[in-house]
Amino acid sequence: MWGGAGKGLRDVGKGHIISDMTIDQALAALKIAPDVTGGDALWAHRSIEGADWYFVTAPKGKGFSGELSFRAKGEVELWDPVVGTSKPAQSQPNAERTTVKLNLAQGGSCFVVFRKKESTGAVAKFKATEAVATLPISGLWKLAFPTGWGAPEALEITELKPWKDLDISAEGKAFSGTATYTTTFTIDKTAPDLEYILDLGKVDMAAVVSLNGKEVGKLWAAPYRINLKDFIKQGQNTLSVQVTSTWFNRLAFDAGQPEDKRKTWTIAGPGKGSALRVSGLLGPVKLDVQK
Repeated sequence: MWGGAGKGLRDVGKGHIISDMTIDQALAALKIAPDVTGGDALWAHRSIEGADWYFVTAPKGKGFSGELSFRAKGEVELWDPVVGTSKPAQSQPNAERTTVKLNLAQGGSCFVVFRKKESTGAVAKFKATEAVATLPISGLWKLAFPTGWGAPEALEITELKPWKDLDISAEGKAFSGTATYTTTFTIDKTAPDLEYILDLGKVDMAAVVSLNGKEVGKLWAAPYRINLKDFIKQGQNTLSVQVTSTWFNRLAFDAGQPEDKRKTWTIAGPGKGSALRVSGLLGPVKLDVQK
């Protein structure tokens, strides 16, 4: 195959064979510009008729804030993969490439979409957000559990902590399922040009957010953030967060119970004496007001 030419790059028919090179070295040898440059964000690229889609995510364990250069042209959109909303991206075309500014929280991701038409300059349409205020949502929370699982129907807490660390019965500490957190906060004045971003902090595992009796949305992956703009009101607001855990803790608890006392069964689950995992709304919860 190599014809005695050794390793490296060899032309074969209409193609090439590459050996003993890194991907970067191979791209350089083939004179192919890197698809994405400019930072340590992770990405994947899919090209379809009429558009190029890049899925971009922050590096493991940290966020990403900066500019990435894409080997693509066209009108640029940013799509939220959790809620499906989109907005124009802050971008700058440069020959056959486009530079896009991104700001991803830890665990955050987005789709960067290039519509295959001549760019008119998305910079003019993009509105950068500006932090106006941050309101910590702390103080008194009402935590309600469903009946029949050894946890109290309701208790009041002033500190968000895992269910396993609450001052309740051993069975209650092992609760698995959906519990509801409720609290209130006050907004002195609302404005139509402001965004109200609720940040739940750490959640294990999924959450449904409601404000003033109306469901805002579901969150199932970090960062647990959601916009309350269409639901918030001037004055007192009632926030409800339903948090659902896995069944691990209840299975672990039942593994140590006599069979006639168990409420859950599984073929292969955690064994007797397994340590309980962290579950619940852990926070810190805050409201970021942006303009």
